[in-house]
Amino acid sequence: MKKGLVTSPFYPRSREDLSALLASLAQVAARRRFEVVEFYYEGEPEDYPLIGRTLRDLQLEAVFLAGFAMKRDQLDLGAASDSLRQKAIANCIRHIDYSYMCGAGKMLILSGPAASTGGDIDSYLDRFADSVRRLCKYAAAAQKERHLEIVLEFFNNRGEPYLAIGDLAAICGLTQRLEDLNGQFGLTFDTSHVVQLDGDLYEYYRELRKFIRHVHFANCLTKEKDSPLFGDKHPPFNIVGGDLTDHDIYKFLQAIDIDNTDICSFEIIPGEIYDIAYCEKSLDTSFRTLFT
Repeated sequence: MKKGLVTSPFYPRSREDLSALLASLAQVAARRRFEVVEFYYEGEPEDYPLIGRTLRDLQLEAVFLAGFAMKRDQLDLGAASDSLRQKAIANCIRHIDYSYMCGAGKMLILSGPAASTGGDIDSYLDRFADSVRRLCKYAAAAQKERHLEIVLEFFNNRGEPYLAIGDLAAICGLTQRLEDLNGQFGLTFDTSHVVQLDGDLYEYYRELRKFIRHVHFANCLTKEKDSPLFGDKHPPFNIVGGDLTDHDIYKFLQAIDIDNTDICSFEIIPGEIYDIAYCEKSLDTSFRTLFT
């Protein structure tokens, strides 16, 4: 298992500014805590090989967060409209190319809006699974030094951000449809998303374990609906009113199948209440608690 950091929240300019991205990679490498960076970048195609060379020089592996653009642009691989689904597939194929240029080992995707199911989750899953098959086929044909794994991060389908694939039954329905692609397709297990779904971390993990090789350690606050941190805000661990502590994550880490888990990454999002300096200090504390 390798330790990772979702870097985009700490370095938001890095999503569009190449110099900022390269500087962020160097800063993460200098900390000597993380072996994997998770980021999204949207720049010129010729930028991506340079990012890949920089990652290799810094001895960092990468996860390319195509889900950032999918969520922002409401791209839906399960859309009932064929034209919208083809648009989502085409955009993801472009991101597969970028992921390979960067030398990323995984590319993260999301489902579309919960409203896209139209109340018929089975039909939605059929369309989504067909799209994933096409992405995996393309990724296999375009394979470079190593194969790119497509990983789906599931989200809350009953609250913010209201994405289609979130509850356990829907996720299991998708993995059953893609059983033969295990290894080409997998799941990103975000601890805070399970909590937001009122789920049990251990039950979700037990049921989905076969497809989980990528984990996000993240906190949330679900008890105070009037709080600015309510929902999918990913605040630091151990905050007053928060759902998860370092101890909770430590216990969960002991239950993870280390042999089947490639990457465990921290995801903390600085904001007005907890600034970057506070979040970095909290991150270091959490890292030491879990790994030293």
